[in-house]
Amino acid sequence: MKDNKIYENLPNTDFIIVYGPGKTEAILTMSLFTVVMIGFFVLGVFYEQILVKPIAFKWVFLIISFIFAIGIFNKNNWKAWPYFHVDENGIYFPSEIPSKKTTQYLYIPFENFIKIDYEKILGNRMALTIKAYVSEQEKKIFFREDAFRNAFFGFESKEDKTISFAYAKGFHHTEQTAMELKEMLKKQVSD
Repeated sequence: MKDNKIYENLPNTDFIIVYGPGKTEAILTMSLFTVVMIGFFVLGVFYEQILVKPIAFKWVFLIISFIFAIGIFNKNNWKAWPYFHVDENGIYFPSEIPSKKTTQYLYIPFENFIKIDYEKILGNRMALTIKAYVSEQEKKIFFREDAFRNAFFGFESKEDKTISFAYAKGFHHTEQTAMELKEMLKKQVSD
């Protein structure tokens, strides 16, 4: 087993896989939010001409449009939100999503993965599941939400030096990514 490494910045390398909502999904989502915000704003401004209900709704529509505007003008919402990056030797996990200038990355070599699979979780939901060796400090920095969920559901003990987590099927080619990672893990273990 090799040591995991923490990097202050993502290494400048060609990644085989970048998994997570991409720039296209971010632009589509934020464009939809923009249209909704404009709709609420128009309802608020031209309220008297469109509806004849109590005037308080005018302010409700304007406040809702303002709330949407806050999210729309946050530049991080227009970026891709990668959950992890894969090179030929291992996987890089960010300490925060979306990534910022202060984001650290945990590099876990393939030798430190116990299992990578595509399987059913929580009933019938298909997901990319991963189990890897990590230290307690790495759990706290990079997998705090996963560690909390695992402790809550009783999936692992505090003495366990592993973390289990899953990425449910969504916008991405989750099944294809799982199969590619599984093959890469097999190749690294057999070498």
